[in-house]
Amino acid sequence: MSLDFAAVLTKMVEVRASDVHLTAGFPPALRVRGRIVPMDDYPQLGPQDTREIVYSILNDSQRKAFENQQQLDFAYAIPGVARFRVNTYFQRGAVSAAPGETVYSRIAPYISTVTPKATKLDVILMRFRPVPENEH
Repeated sequence: MSLDFAAVLTKMVEVRASDVHLTAGFPPALRVRGRIVPMDDYPQLGPQDTREIVYSILNDSQRKAFENQQQLDFAYAIPGVARFRVNTYFQRGAVSAAPGETVYSRIAPYISTVTPKATKLDVILMRFRPVPENEH
């Protein structure tokens, strides 16, 4: 199976979901306003599917850490869409993942329209995740 993971995460942003759940035996699902909602336009994922999806977005050092620790938290970005916090782990012998959109990616588009200078909101957000100036 070839799942367009970027399309899944973009849909997450569009519907303002807080998380995506990738679990073997189920189609991808979104957490929207606290409820898990299956993405009906995607097929059920198998163990090999979830592994391929997760491994496709990990670099070599992240793969090694994931295999050694059996879980990993990392950041993943889709330029122009959002940055995501991803938690990946083994569940019932298969790779699972729960990407969640970062706070910064939801608010960032509005900061640049407020003022070009740093605001109090900018300072608070920078504590969560520093963003180089060229990425605004």
